[in-house]
Amino acid sequence: MNAEFFFSDPSGDIPVGPSERDLPLLTAPECSHPFLTLGNYLDSIEDFIFTKALHTIPDLEERDPVRCLKIRSEKQGIFYHVLSIEIQLETRTLRAVLNVAISDEGRSCMLREYETLSFLFREFPYHYIPEPYCLHESVIACQDKCQPVSYMLAQWFEGFHEWHVSDKEGERGRLLFIWDTDKGHRPAQPEEAFAIIRQASRIATLYFDPVTGREIHPWRHAAGDFIVRTSGGFTEARLITARNYLSVIKEPPDNEAGKILHTIYFLFHLLVFARLDRILGVGEIVWMDTFMLEAALSGFFEAIEERKDELERPGILRSELIDILKSFERDELAAIHESLFSYYPLEDREEQNALERGLASHIDDLFLVLRNFHL
Repeated sequence: MNAEFFFSDPSGDIPVGPSERDLPLLTAPECSHPFLTLGNYLDSIEDFIFTKALHTIPDLEERDPVRCLKIRSEKQGIFYHVLSIEIQLETRTLRAVLNVAISDEGRSCMLREYETLSFLFREFPYHYIPEPYCLHESVIACQDKCQPVSYMLAQWFEGFHEWHVSDKEGERGRLLFIWDTDKGHRPAQPEEAFAIIRQASRIATLYFDPVTGREIHPWRHAAGDFIVRTSGGFTEARLITARNYLSVIKEPPDNEAGKILHTIYFLFHLLVFARLDRILGVGEIVWMDTFMLEAALSGFFEAIEERKDELERPGILRSELIDILKSFERDELAAIHESLFSYYPLEDREEQNALERGLASHIDDLFLVLRNFHL
């Protein structure tokens, strides 16, 4: 049995035919690989799936005959090519996600991400990240040349979709659009938009460890790291990547005051990036409305409440945190944010520009939101 390959498209899957297979492999928009064709690349993926990957999928048993295997090209990221794998069995269909990296930097990132996901999936009781199934390194041979390649197979979150802010205005600021691949792209209702940011912030906080200072870092809405599923008025989010799990402050806090301070730094960084996104995922980086700041703060405290028994031991009390945050004057918030990015340095010039444009206004918003915040 051979796999069927498609390009994913909102209007319907586009089959990959013989003429497309002969085209040079694109490693980025308008950037061709020096010697690999798309066919070389797809053949390597098919070989990996059949020889290395299928048996690692937890719900797939040896006695299940595979009737059809469909592989869709979903997205070309900075480091990875993302594909969905659809495995049609006799009575059911399974799905997985396949990330493929060719560049040296991409393959290095993939190894670190696989190790990070494996650790988090093993060590935490909640699973808002994908379960990693397998990592494999190989080479693609063509024209007496070899290209190293890395593959990572992981859990697919069924019914979840990417989302991004748009340039269209709604009743609560810029509209968020949910990229529903089944029903079409649509604007999120205000309560959905609030829930998306709240859930994303909650998930990031659930994986924050105030004792060691470790957190999932970096994550970005602009990269599509959080995805969403809405059904019957209920909104769920998942984090599809964990590039690293580390403490950005090199000396972990060793007393209660230090742990509270580290938690506040984590929160203020979270609140900044909860509001930043690229227009439709590819345009200018913009700040979302204050409405989203309120959502992110709610998600943070929701996670703190869920972990209250665990966090009482290192002295992270929700009521105490709220009192501390409400006590900050505007100039104190500005001073904290000035030091914040010495711990969270920005390498992306567009992010730096966005912060220069909007950080002062964000601090003004934060001061008012904290003063008026109630659980």
